[in-house]
Amino acid sequence: MSINCCLNDENFAITILDNKQTHKPSFRCLCNGKDSGIQQSASAAINNTYKQVFRKNKTEYSGMVVMGFDDEIIINELLSDILFIPIFIRIDRILIVVSQIGISSHKGCYGAGPGFLSTLITKYKGKQSLFVQSIEDNCNLDVYDGDINQYHNEGITPDEIWKSINILNKFDGTALFGITNSYVQQELDKLRNNSITCTSNDWNDIDKLNLIFRQQIKTRKIASPFSDWSKLFKNCSYRIDKNELPILYMYDQKIKLWKKFEETFPNGMKKYHLWVN
Repeated sequence: MSINCCLNDENFAITILDNKQTHKPSFRCLCNGKDSGIQQSASAAINNTYKQVFRKNKTEYSGMVVMGFDDEIIINELLSDILFIPIFIRIDRILIVVSQIGISSHKGCYGAGPGFLSTLITKYKGKQSLFVQSIEDNCNLDVYDGDINQYHNEGITPDEIWKSINILNKFDGTALFGITNSYVQQELDKLRNNSITCTSNDWNDIDKLNLIFRQQIKTRKIASPFSDWSKLFKNCSYRIDKNELPILYMYDQKIKLWKKFEETFPNGMKKYHLWVN
């Protein structure tokens, strides 16, 4: 996300960056060739660049206000297509932020599944560190000191991986993941009840495909080379023709041609083959 704003008659460009490891946003501000570098807050980025441009050390701006995040209209527009709003959970003195959810039938995960993501901050080896908890094929736990990964482990259940790190032993791993929180359970139930089933008969139903895109693809931030994302379904799915025969895609044709080549030239292509054959 990028925002342009005018401060003291100069145009400032602020960009929000996504750290794919820690899942924490960072900020960068540019103006007249001056660059704040990557900062941990919008205020730090804007004020850093402002001081470089105007050489004023006393002026301070609120990054959230400059970016318009105090404007109700802007906030409503940003939230218009958001399917899940992060849930903040307090356990003892620990703040857990559940920022993404996904569902499964795995009993040890209490309904949570691939796509689930939560974070908390607590001490690791004597230093305040960021704990990133996620579920994909397995449950994952990563510990970061800044951007440096200090620890990684994965297991079948949240309880299993939290027992192995031997921290916060009085809490269950599922509680530290935030999964068993009542609000999170409600959201998991909603997602389960609203989950969409799509068969090959639905590939021309653009409304249903749009719902699937918003729920399953857009939220995961999967990069697509297609300007029309729906081509992912049309080009990459296994389909049949009107005679119910499988459609051969480019990959299938390549395999077919390669087999024909090996039959024709069992010893490989040589120069004299071009003349004899």
